[in-house]
Amino acid sequence: MYKFIFTLLTDPLGLPISPIWEYVILAILNEIAFKIAWNVSPGGAWGSEIHWAVRIPFFCVMWAITYASCMIYTGQAQRVPLGLENSKIARESKK
Repeated sequence: MYKFIFTLLTDPLGLPISPIWEYVILAILNEIAFKIAWNVSPGGAWGSEIHWAVRIPFFCVMWAITYASCMIYTGQAQRVPLGLENSKIARESKK
């Protein structure tokens, strides 16, 4: 069941790059997440549960970092206002 969920999560994730490079990046991220989860998992009755409990979140975090990096690298990142327009820091930076 966890493999099905992981497959849904890792199907083309919409990186703003060529699909070929996206699959290469996904394969690399998947391999890293697998190795980390394999080393963390103790085996035994709960080994598979622990493996997937580590692998899925770790992959998602790595993908989020990769996605943000691709967005910045390709120039597609939008500046998100933080609501600090009237703050002391914003006024001082305009001077």
